[in-house]
Amino acid sequence: MDAPFARVAGAILLLVSISWNRMGPSDSRYRMALVIATVGIVLVIGPDILSPSDLYDRFSGDDASQDMGVAIVHFATWALLLAFGSMLTIRGSRVYGAISPTTLFTGWILVIFSISVAMVFRPGANLLDPVRGVFSIWDALSAAPIILGMISGLIAAVAIVAWSEYSEPPLPPTPGLDDDERMYVRKIVEDHLGGVN
Repeated sequence: MDAPFARVAGAILLLVSISWNRMGPSDSRYRMALVIATVGIVLVIGPDILSPSDLYDRFSGDDASQDMGVAIVHFATWALLLAFGSMLTIRGSRVYGAISPTTLFTGWILVIFSISVAMVFRPGANLLDPVRGVFSIWDALSAAPIILGMISGLIAAVAIVAWSEYSEPPLPPTPGLDDDERMYVRKIVEDHLGGVN
């Protein structure tokens, strides 16, 4: 596989953008995280996306598994579908408000589609006929322990979170601020806003 400088630099910028984004709004570098991520994505997959006919020939070629650009675009396709599907699934569930069946359904469709892209449409000569010569019962059986392990780990993580959320008694309401605390908070806010009266 080739590893050109632009792809490596783009991957490094993506990692930097993730750490900058995790710093939150209190750090000025947080504002640059999206810009850095966009530049990183363009460096990693930009040259391949700009020539789609050449990319299709490379996707369906015999040496597609050795082409770093093809591997990255294939990974980016199903990973982005999985990320968007997961975000929609979380947003449509009860975690952040009322259940939205449409958002939940769309999210699960994207998750299922991303798994299909990752497992069925593999780069190579059989790209448009992925079942012939690629998928077999033995492949499914050999992948079953991995899939079962991932599912059991996910179920265990969800069960632990649910248990920790529901086992704690609800906390009483926080008492209001007294006059001294109120004046202190007001002074801090005014100092940060530049002495607004």
